[in-house]
Amino acid sequence: MRATLVTLTFLIGSVTAQEPPSPSTTVQALCSADQEQRARAEALLQEAPREYLLAVVRELRLQALCWRGAGRLPTPNAKEPVPAVESTEQLLVQLELHLLEVSADLARTWLPGEEGEQLRILTPAQRDELLAAVKGDDGSSIVTAPRVTCFDRQSASITITEEVAYISDYEFEVEEGTARAEPIISTVVDGTVIELTPVISENRRLITTTLDLTLSDLSRPIQSLTTRMPGIPEPLELQLPEVTVRQTETTVTLPDGSPVLLPGSAPAGEEGPRSLILVQAQVVSLEDLE
Repeated sequence: MRATLVTLTFLIGSVTAQEPPSPSTTVQALCSADQEQRARAEALLQEAPREYLLAVVRELRLQALCWRGAGRLPTPNAKEPVPAVESTEQLLVQLELHLLEVSADLARTWLPGEEGEQLRILTPAQRDELLAAVKGDDGSSIVTAPRVTCFDRQSASITITEEVAYISDYEFEVEEGTARAEPIISTVVDGTVIELTPVISENRRLITTTLDLTLSDLSRPIQSLTTRMPGIPEPLELQLPEVTVRQTETTVTLPDGSPVLLPGSAPAGEEGPRSLILVQAQVVSLEDLE
């Protein structure tokens, strides 16, 4: 934390200190109904060191589980009203995902730290900066950027795939003393499958989302080999597709409307390309969409 004094007003009142408040106090401020308190807490996080951000994220996850189990929100200040909650049947979640394939240098820039502790809450400006960096880097690309809207606690599936046909084998027949080879056509899947389930917190400010991503990458062109069989005058071609399948399963607690960057599948090597997942979730009511 920088040496300058930081003045913050949280639920417990005004505090002036050189050290940041506890992660629990910051989470309470982020989830407060008071817009000014939330803005101050967000400003604090922009200047906070990585260790403090990780502690806040862990506290967010813990409190989200406690809130769901208790069926209500804890309120440190009893005078502050808990915002009215709409029926969960009326609430939807709009999710926007960017699946990124980035160079090792770009991955280290945006997700520094040890494996398992890499998760970063971004501002909208940082999200745009990251996407611009990916587009401008020769070793990086946006694999896909789907959007989906689903009800609270409803599972959704996004399938962006292509079935590619190839010659996997031959069937041999003999008719009137003449041998004939009929190709057997098989298919292989190339693309992305995303399965997700969002759960909205009681105060509508957190969305705990389970993500299951499968990326199948078909190497093109498909390699082939040519062989000959007795009695068949023409050479026979067999195709040997090579598919790299990467899977990522994770559960992440997303602040409503805030972009979050998290790691995808592990790289093939130390300096190999890295998969990153940029996800943003927003709670909307059914009436808003009508």
